Amino acid sequence: MWPDANIGVVKADRDEVAAQVVIASVQTLARPKRLAHLIGETVDGYLPAGPFGLVVVDEAHHTAADTYRAILDALQAGTPHGPVLLGVTATPQRGDRVRLDDVFNEVVFEYPMLWGMQAGFLCDMKGLRISTDLDLSKVKTSHGDYNAGSAGEAMEAADVPDRIAQAYVEHATGRHALAFTPTVETAEQTRDALRRRGVRAEMVWGAMDLDDRRRVLRDYELGTIDVVSNCMVLTEGFDDPRTDCIIVGRPTKSQSLYVQMVGRGTRRHPDKDDCLVLDVVGVSDSMTLVTLASLFGVDKDDVETVGVLEAQEKELARLAAAGAITAKEVDLFRQMRRQQIAWVLASENPKTYLRSVTRSDKSREWVVIKRLPEGDWGVKVTREKAGVRILARNVELEFAQGIAEDYVRQHSGVAAFHRADAAWRLRPPTDKALWAAKKWKLRVDPTWNAGQLSDAMDAQIARRTKVV
Repeated sequence: MWPDANIGVVKADRDEVAAQVVIASVQTLARPKRLAHLIGETVDGYLPAGPFGLVVVDEAHHTAADTYRAILDALQAGTPHGPVLLGVTATPQRGDRVRLDDVFNEVVFEYPMLWGMQAGFLCDMKGLRISTDLDLSKVKTSHGDYNAGSAGEAMEAADVPDRIAQAYVEHATGRHALAFTPTVETAEQTRDALRRRGVRAEMVWGAMDLDDRRRVLRDYELGTIDVVSNCMVLTEGFDDPRTDCIIVGRPTKSQSLYVQMVGRGTRRHPDKDDCLVLDVVGVSDSMTLVTLASLFGVDKDDVETVGVLEAQEKELARLAAAGAITAKEVDLFRQMRRQQIAWVLASENPKTYLRSVTRSDKSREWVVIKRLPEGDWGVKVTREKAGVRILARNVELEFAQGIAEDYVRQHSGVAAFHRADAAWRLRPPTDKALWAAKKWKLRVDPTWNAGQLSDAMDAQIARRTKVV
């Protein structure tokens, strides 16, 4: 994205903190000497870092941890006097319920897994329930999820590893699979059960020799291993796009943990059409157990036969037939606008959303998201006596909305005024607003609140001034 940038790495004997872009692990930066050098102190004669303008944290759900906070505090990241702080994560819901808004001010863009699949960036997924004699009702819970040790003991007692191996042979033979288990013992038993059935299987675990682990994962990438069984080792930071089967042998109530596991199989690859998720469910079939069907809110039988995307299409068609939604695009837009900017539907053909913005200098402009003839979306800003400025063309709806909302937040005199959940929207309309509606010849519904009248006024003015 920035071909001319000077990239520096902080790792082992490399300490290139003076580069334009510096890449480093938290584990390395947590060391006092490394951190001192990073924040601008000369250490052992090395050139110190200059002031940073941006700090990006991957796997940002970990930022509440002391090691992360120590680094961010040292850099003054996210403070009025320090660099901007950007966090990126696929699992913003922490299992321990620690609040990430203690670190980050707001969610500026969301990329749901379903949208990634619909947009073609992630592969489709199919789910299959593996029924076992596992009784989860007797498994202990810890921090809102099944205790790993207790779940492992229950799985061993119910011979679940053998059932997993049987299911793989019956339904996934030839697929490139990762198996997740609650304990090292169940990972080992799963590997052995697969081997007894002639499957080329290996396992990795936390205390494994690093060279041995690299060998196993390299063989898996080369295709000389079919299945790698692991106990929570490959949930983060592991990426092999050829993976087209995920075995969830670690029953969980945590959506974040489940997304981490199945996310290892969502990458697209020319050699695969979809990813098969084998869900281990017990005889209790608990409603709190996360499965592929529950994650995407589709019928569990549909997802076994047609996959998530077609099952989602069937669900949207059912809702549309019942009058719950008018179009798939509208439903997607409503998902994205929750707790965000209050957009106004100004035109159905072509589909156009807008938001009027009063800038700090009291001038007025319109931010418009519009369906283009080519089928994608565009974003433009029309300002009084200043013409039109194009912000984006030919992008997905959600991306267009992210660009538009970022513009509103940056350029509005009072950004909170435009939020969909702003308190003023629920109040009765003011006399001034009613007078303005009469001036613009808008027929006012007596049941409207202030927000509904404001939206109707924006649409009316935009149409009459030919903004849309």
